[in-house]
Amino acid sequence: MRVSFDLDEVLFVDARTFETEDPLPFPLNRIFIERLRKGTVRLIHELQKQGFEVWIYTSSFRSTRYISTLFRNYGVRFDQIVNGPRHLQEVQGQKKDPLPQKLPTFTISHCILMMRMPSTPTERLTDLKRLKYVNRMMSGWKKC
Repeated sequence: MRVSFDLDEVLFVDARTFETEDPLPFPLNRIFIERLRKGTVRLIHELQKQGFEVWIYTSSFRSTRYISTLFRNYGVRFDQIVNGPRHLQEVQGQKKDPLPQKLPTFTISHCILMMRMPSTPTERLTDLKRLKYVNRMMSGWKKC
C-alpha cells in the first residue's frame, strides 16, 4: 500500500506552534529552514518497516532534490516524490480546467493531508500509540 504525506502544515510545521524534530546542524539549518513535526522520522520509518510505500505528494514547487536531500539528512528516504511541477506535467498535462491535487493517478492508498498531533501534555501519546492511532485512522480512508 502507498501512503502519501503533504509537506506544508503536515510534515513541515511552525516551531512556535508545534513540537519539532531537532534542527539540522549548521550550515544545513541555513539551507533547509523547514522544521519537521516531532515524530515524523519515527512514523515514516515505522510505516516503511510495516511494508508501506511512503510518498510525498505536495503542490509545493520545491525541487525533488531539495525535498529528498532535506529528509535524507534526517535518515528518511521516500519511495516517490510528487511535487507541483511533476503534478502539472503528469496529471494536469494539457487540460484547461485545473485538476485537484491527489487524484488517483498514482494509485495512492492513503493521503495524509492534515495531521492533528496532541499538543498539550495531557493529550500527548507515546509514539507507538500515535502510530497505532494513525494506522487505525488510515484504515477507513478512501483512496485519493
